[in-house]
Amino acid sequence: MDQDSPSRKKGFFSSLRTPFRLIILNNETLEEKTSFNLSLLNLYLLISVICILSAAIALSLLIFSPLRTFVPGYADYSETREFIEMNRKVTALSEELEAQMIYTESLSRILRGEFETEEDVLRGTRMENSDENGIPDDVVIPERIPEDDYLRREVDMRDILSFDNVQPSSNAMDMQLVPPLKGILSMTFDPSVDHFGVDIIAPKDSPVKAIMDGVVFMNDWTLQTGNSMGIIHEGNIMSFYKHNAYAFKKTGDRVRAGEAIAIIGNTGTQTDGPHLHFELWMDGQPVNPEDFISFE
Repeated sequence: MDQDSPSRKKGFFSSLRTPFRLIILNNETLEEKTSFNLSLLNLYLLISVICILSAAIALSLLIFSPLRTFVPGYADYSETREFIEMNRKVTALSEELEAQMIYTESLSRILRGEFETEEDVLRGTRMENSDENGIPDDVVIPERIPEDDYLRREVDMRDILSFDNVQPSSNAMDMQLVPPLKGILSMTFDPSVDHFGVDIIAPKDSPVKAIMDGVVFMNDWTLQTGNSMGIIHEGNIMSFYKHNAYAFKKTGDRVRAGEAIAIIGNTGTQTDGPHLHFELWMDGQPVNPEDFISFE
């Protein structure tokens, strides 16, 4: 039994090496066209090589060509990373757009005189049965006139800032006003084009000074004028300083004449270079600053 097993293995390997002749004949004339010497071992090796090459070609196509996208569950790491980054950017842009829309809506309401209270902020500005600005349909907003706005602004500022000696500026020409900035005027006072002040060009990082003793009643940022500051003075005088790079004072601070309150800048959309837009208001009306201050 043990002697038969080696002989069978030897017979099997011998049969694999047994040569065969493959002849190709013409079916009609029986003429020999070609012939090959083959063995079972050579045939097995040929079939194995063909299978390996086919598998290698198929894998190469799946890995290095767009065909991989058709394989269920397959995902390229680099493409996935790019998709995540694009999705993050789109989300950030959506949030920024929503914030800008909320800011624009709030600014629009303020300009129309529809002020928001703390209660409105807590419960949200948008409610059922309200318009696109969050104002209920049954609310009637009376039309406001410029004279009423001037009166409200003057009364509110007097009450908030507690100026006990605010008097009409009948002797304004006799007052000594400190220039807010020394420089060249690039644009003068021109109410016909809604330019209620003067534009002063000065070197970068020049300090902006208060023209008189007073109290800061406004220190805010707007889209058009950037960092802006307003000061109320004795004699019913107000001064405005716009496009500042940054401010040294905050709302409610008292300032002295000639004290540095800000740094000249280029903030806001209504500017094309570093400069100070300065406005002077007396008795609720804008006046030409050049009539009271020398900027040279």
